[in-house]
Amino acid sequence: MVHPRRFLLVFCAIAFAMSAPGCGDEPGDDEIPWEGEEVAPRGVAALGGEGQNLVRFSPAPWADDHRVEASRVDDFDELEEVSLAEEGAAVHGGLTAGQEWFYRVVAIGDEGREVTSPVVSATPTGNELLSLYVEMDPDDLAELYERDPRDDDRLDARLFVGASDGPEVEVEGIRFRGSTTRLYDKKGFNIRLEDRPELEDYPNFNFRSDDRRAGNRLALNALWTDPTAMREALNFEMYDELGVIAPTYYFTELYFNGVFEGLYIGLERIDREAIRRWGLNRSRGEFTMVRDESKSYRQEFDEISSRSIFGTDAVAAFGSEEAAIEAFKEIFRYRGETEDQNWEGLLELVQWVHATPAGATYEQGFREQVDVQNFIDFVAVHVLTHDRDSFDIDFWLYRDDAEDADDGRWKFIPWDKNLTFGHHYFGGFRGVNDFLDYDRDFINYLGNDLIRKALASPGIRAEFDERLHELVTEVFTDQWFADKMAQIADEIAPAMARIPDEGSYEIHPGQHHGELGWWESHQRALKDFVRLRRAYVLHYLGEEEESVASGAQIIDEDGWTVAEFVADDGSSVEWSVDLVELDEEDRRIDREWIVDVSQPTSGEMTLYWRHTPWESWYGELVMPGQLWYLDAFYEGDDGEWQRVEGEVLPFANKITFPVELEGQSRWRIGYVVP
Repeated sequence: MVHPRRFLLVFCAIAFAMSAPGCGDEPGDDEIPWEGEEVAPRGVAALGGEGQNLVRFSPAPWADDHRVEASRVDDFDELEEVSLAEEGAAVHGGLTAGQEWFYRVVAIGDEGREVTSPVVSATPTGNELLSLYVEMDPDDLAELYERDPRDDDRLDARLFVGASDGPEVEVEGIRFRGSTTRLYDKKGFNIRLEDRPELEDYPNFNFRSDDRRAGNRLALNALWTDPTAMREALNFEMYDELGVIAPTYYFTELYFNGVFEGLYIGLERIDREAIRRWGLNRSRGEFTMVRDESKSYRQEFDEISSRSIFGTDAVAAFGSEEAAIEAFKEIFRYRGETEDQNWEGLLELVQWVHATPAGATYEQGFREQVDVQNFIDFVAVHVLTHDRDSFDIDFWLYRDDAEDADDGRWKFIPWDKNLTFGHHYFGGFRGVNDFLDYDRDFINYLGNDLIRKALASPGIRAEFDERLHELVTEVFTDQWFADKMAQIADEIAPAMARIPDEGSYEIHPGQHHGELGWWESHQRALKDFVRLRRAYVLHYLGEEEESVASGAQIIDEDGWTVAEFVADDGSSVEWSVDLVELDEEDRRIDREWIVDVSQPTSGEMTLYWRHTPWESWYGELVMPGQLWYLDAFYEGDDGEWQRVEGEVLPFANKITFPVELEGQSRWRIGYVVP
């Protein structure tokens, strides 16, 4: 492992010469102004699905046409051509599960000039995913999608499990679910069942187990913003690893009137049956379980000035304790009957949070009223995954109110984790970005003083920081994530290898917001996020001298990784990077990396650039998937710039390439020779 001396990045010019693109700017689709070499097609990937393989590539910008070739052998002695299903994608169907196929993409230019990509391979699979088949009257289905997406009236539907002719379960009705997610192009669903069916062959679809009864509601999230389809599941796996009470999940393929409409994640509803599975007290009148929804009620209650009720003097705002409790019955979502909740105890907690400043007194009271270990682990996972959603309200609170309760302290139950692992929006909120933002902030408190004051109290904060360090270095390692992701990938791969064609995606445009088929690249970007977020967290904790598994990292004063280097022989190398801003120009990243090494060395170097809604070094707001054809260039001894063949991962805003370094060298990134 490389153990480098860390240097802070020195900005040699003004950090922002151009204004950062705003969230409302729409990403551009302009073709690359190509004036360079006739390079081979890039981003070539093959993904095995059920009886078919999906081949995805980024069309070579100089080429007039492309051809996808397939062969059972990697020397292509015998080959067949696979027709394009859409620009940059081909579906090779009618294949036998378990038989590996090899693919290459040929770019065709003027006068028949051809350049061939490296070879990739894929193996078609079987399919053991759960399938849910929804049947609706076509008029009802049209109404579901044409009416106000926030309409909660349920429409008639039938539901079959496992197959279109599988066992039918009685359905009370179907509607969209979620808040902002209802406006996405691919919808999530709430399906209410007439009862709690127990299907021996399909127990997971409504969470029946030895620890709980079957559920009577299906909460299906669409995974529209997640090209890996793994982030939400990984988040709940992290909570499970730590023993934090949290929902469980399953994956399912969803069909409407016989048409495949995507892979979904089914989430366990937080209710009395979930409480049973967790082994907590679920007796009516002996527990309180609530979720603060002040964010949604601010327009109805002038008394609410924040996104969370925690921080408000509720008694003063509503005029009396009685009035505050009546308001709580609307502001808070709850499980069980209204009269079952200990509203007085909840009001007591809200008032105490408002009246008590952060510090020793708050810490003492917090420890008396809240399960601190549960709280710390709940927040730690939020920090490690850089949850970009409404963290201040995306949880439930549970308390055992029985007189003989072993533990009558409040516990946090995580919920709504579809925007974890650094997700943010690129362009308007529907123009979702593939890049995983890992360094925008350490924690977003938003408006919740219950959490903010706890972490502002020195004793709790010290305990939190110590636990966070333990988790990021010893528990949630690169290998932990690799193992979990491999398990999930084995299950969901068949669904991820489908693109819109006959029999699929008639209602929805596709599995997720981006171009389908680069699934493995998105997984690599997710693994990069884990590693880079770890370095960011350690930097925040003052541990910037600690070695990182991937090698030597240059990290700036804000915790952002500028560059990485791994020596071929694994030796330690002292090096530094200065980043100089260039005049804005088409076809390149407007920065220059000046690299200094203390001794000659060879290895692999990675350069990172900024390309987010908040700051783009590329100069225009384009989706990262359009940047496959960037290259690295270095200035030779003769002053001429030379291209270095490397590997771009646009979803991680990086390029990696082999280098031989001695003294000082200058590097740029662009489409053509500078």
